Amino acid sequence: MPAAAEAAAEYEALFSALRDARDAYGNLRRMGRRLSDRELARDENYHRFHQCGMRIAYIGGEAAILGAIRAMSSEGADEDDLQRYWAGMGTWTH
Repeated sequence: MPAAAEAAAEYEALFSALRDARDAYGNLRRMGRRLSDRELARDENYHRFHQCGMRIAYIGGEAAILGAIRAMSSEGADEDDLQRYWAGMGTWTH
């Protein structure tokens, strides 16, 4: 795949993951309270949100996670929640 096409595919995947993360996070917030780790472990919206974070981190590393947190926070998301949910993503190696 040519470099330009590969970059375009990565950008599309990154923005798709961010859109999905916004949706999943919105569903988590509609629950109206902060979920415990035990509750999060069983929640399908959290699993979806976590998967989105993993995709974002895989594509762009820690900088992409921090950028996603900043973008979502500027739209009204709770930055502490986002940092808790995506703690350590982008800093691990594979």
